[in-house]
Amino acid sequence: MRSSILLALALLPAALALPHKEEAKSNGKGKNKDKHHGHFEVQTKPFSNTTLYIPAIAVGENQFAQPECWGIQPNYTVGTDPSLAGTLDVSLGNVSTASYVYFPDDFSAPLHGPGSNQFVIWLTGAATIYFPNATGTIDCVAGTNLAVVDNSTVSTGHYTNWTAGTSVLLVTFNNHVIPPHTVVDRSYC
Repeated sequence: MRSSILLALALLPAALALPHKEEAKSNGKGKNKDKHHGHFEVQTKPFSNTTLYIPAIAVGENQFAQPECWGIQPNYTVGTDPSLAGTLDVSLGNVSTASYVYFPDDFSAPLHGPGSNQFVIWLTGAATIYFPNATGTIDCVAGTNLAVVDNSTVSTGHYTNWTAGTSVLLVTFNNHVIPPHTVVDRSYC
């Protein structure tokens, strides 16, 4: 279990794995809206040495999928294992399986939710996520770590347009248990 968590953490982009020294440019709500195209770019929220912030697709009012920014709990600790001494370490919760998915061609996924609550970690390529009951889209690129918990048993879901050559890791939460977190914002970090 611990090795799966460390694998997922190792794949986080450098912007998420280390504290920021500069503030991310945003409109104050953790997102950067392109006024001409109506989409949001995934950005990391500036954080202290104690909290990891990640974007999530969660379930809002009326069972509609919505973006959120999560602060993962518990906070960072300093690694003591000789191979990780002095690094920042945070648990991403208990995970059960991990799989690698590759999209050889462009693919527009119909309205869906994940089969299981999970992290989706972009290794290469990109995808655009949009919602049936919200305006705008979310662009995810290599390095994005996204928590997705709008599974079809509790939500209407979302749409995803995958670009050819995209590869992701799907890391499912053990027994569908969402990792401890606080909701920092009802938009992407």
